[in-house]
Amino acid sequence: MDKLNNVSIVDKCIGCGLCAFLCPKDAIIMKEDLANDHFIYPSVNTNRCVSCGICLKKCPATCLPNEKVDLYAPVYKYRFGNKESLLKSSSGGAFQGIVTDLFDEKCVVYGAAWNGLQVVHKRITNLSELEQLLSSKYIQSNIDKSIYKSIKDDLESGLFVVFSGTPCQNAAIASLVGEQQRKQMLLIEILCHGVPNQWGFDRCIEHEEKIIKGKIKEFAFRYKIDTNIDNRKFKYVFETDSKKYSVIGDFQYFPFYKYFHTYSIYRSSCYQCKFREHRYSDIVIGDFWGANKLLNYQNPWSISFMVPLTHKGKMVANKLGEAVNLSLIDVAQENESFLKNRDPDEKYMDFYKRITDFNFYKKIRISPTKKKTEVMIKNVVKACINIFSPKHKKISLTKTTYKRQKYK
Repeated sequence: MDKLNNVSIVDKCIGCGLCAFLCPKDAIIMKEDLANDHFIYPSVNTNRCVSCGICLKKCPATCLPNEKVDLYAPVYKYRFGNKESLLKSSSGGAFQGIVTDLFDEKCVVYGAAWNGLQVVHKRITNLSELEQLLSSKYIQSNIDKSIYKSIKDDLESGLFVVFSGTPCQNAAIASLVGEQQRKQMLLIEILCHGVPNQWGFDRCIEHEEKIIKGKIKEFAFRYKIDTNIDNRKFKYVFETDSKKYSVIGDFQYFPFYKYFHTYSIYRSSCYQCKFREHRYSDIVIGDFWGANKLLNYQNPWSISFMVPLTHKGKMVANKLGEAVNLSLIDVAQENESFLKNRDPDEKYMDFYKRITDFNFYKKIRISPTKKKTEVMIKNVVKACINIFSPKHKKISLTKTTYKRQKYK
């Protein structure tokens, strides 16, 4: 890899592209590391570089961190009121609620959106476009130069800017705009485990298309069938023989999604992320894992938490959320990625090296038919135990979802 002003940043680089945008000589471009993990990193044209140091001074990965987050920051719970709209959000719809409340003619919103099967950051100016920014996209979104320029232009025009992204992306935006313009912004941080890359997802899509003998047109992580059941499912829509079908399944049935949950396919910097303790956003939102235990909440699949980090964030949380008798440190016990970097599972760390091999993909792809048979057998055994051992504590039946049907 190239070195940025003689300082190796491969392990620290978060891939935000801020250096490429700020370089006054256009000496930096973001390039995919074709030889290793296929994440993007800055590449410097040394003939153009004048060693001005702006890239290093503004780089979120190398600049001094912000103040440490308050471990005893208050926690709020949130659930969007409209059930139909709630189905479009990953958990409780906190982002949807915040934007809906703030939006007016002087507000613009930036967030991750699908562009076909690519994940990019996008600007919206109307609430009718908000659905594009909802739900989880477990791929590092591309923030290109045009987005950084647009944010600067919006702020200079006097617009109020809402930005949603990962902790490191929020750090990049905070570094871009400075303290004065931060007053015109609300930075929303999505609780983040780590980010896989677009290249790995693309390879899985290509392999999946060979198996289903069709062309995948749409994909959704965290697809909700209902607000009351486990929402860690996916849905994709594909075409074959001029007909459209959809596939809905538990995350284990799509290898990229399965590997995401092993914490093993993230960017190198994710395993040493400093933005879990040093955060730059106004408010952190995420799935309220552990709400059933911490709050005795019966349906943890459709509830979000809000943790305000600034006065502005607290105003938002006070207006929209419901305060609970918990602090950040309590919630972090059930949501480990809040404060701790996750360690990869060694069994899965060869993903990016082997995923080009179709046979490898077939090997790690769970057969829906085989899995359903295994679950059926297990449930027969469990049902027999429940019937013939009345004094035994009832055993819950195992559930699995994978269905292919005509797309409506």
